Amino acid sequence: MKLSKDIKLEIQKSFKQRSKDAADLIQKQFTDNKMSNRIIRCVIFLAEGDLEKLEHYIKIAKTDYRDVIFMAEYIEHEKKHPKRLRDFNRSFGRHDLKKI
Repeated sequence: MKLSKDIKLEIQKSFKQRSKDAADLIQKQFTDNKMSNRIIRCVIFLAEGDLEKLEHYIKIAKTDYRDVIFMAEYIEHEKKHPKRLRDFNRSFGRHDLKKI
């Protein structure tokens, strides 16, 4: 699987010295599942530059990808009508719905 340019840049920005480890983990874990760029962006966003969190959110995505979409794109999760704040179908740097 080839990672898109915006995803590669975000991995470098978020994981700094561990960016190769993060990219390898993503490549290894998502190769068989053919996860979309949207799911990969959500997982990277949620991990906040932490490899352990990255592993955690990858596991969640492989179980039910909708969970990571909900956690990454929406706020006020506990409310009856959570608000969508982000759209990770869009590239990093362009995912904020306020900019649309």
